[in-house]
Amino acid sequence: MSEKLARVLPTALLLAVVVTGLMMGWFLFRIEPLGSSVAFEPAILDLRSKPVFVGETISHEARLVNRMGSPVTVEELGRSCGCMSFLNSTQGEFPRRLQPGESLPIMVEVHTEGRTGLETFTIQAIGRDAQGVPFNPDFSITASIHSGPMPSPTSIEDYVPPRRS
Repeated sequence: MSEKLARVLPTALLLAVVVTGLMMGWFLFRIEPLGSSVAFEPAILDLRSKPVFVGETISHEARLVNRMGSPVTVEELGRSCGCMSFLNSTQGEFPRRLQPGESLPIMVEVHTEGRTGLETFTIQAIGRDAQGVPFNPDFSITASIHSGPMPSPTSIEDYVPPRRS
């Protein structure tokens, strides 16, 4: 090994270890940033495999959970369209403080009148943790909305598609 390479190799190895450590730390913190420990459960409701017809109402409860070790303040709930409403009156209860481990049930109702095709409806909680760091987790409902007559019974869970001969 040349004398020049012997002098440069330890420095190059140290630099490679430091850069790798920084990249791993950046990657880990990008996946789980401090504020992301406040989340909706579930985060997604996928109804594409269930028939939803124009005029039907989709109702589902999501829970906003504080998984952090300190209290957080939920300042407001946002929604992607006016076709969405919150049934348990949580919209008027903000700002709201959630203690560690506490969850806030949010009953979401989506009115499908005037909508067809693949649609995604989203609510977003907007707030701050105890250090003032903002968070904004989402809850999304995706549905394929069909036009035409709505079958009876109207409940999504009770609907059985007709047999084809």
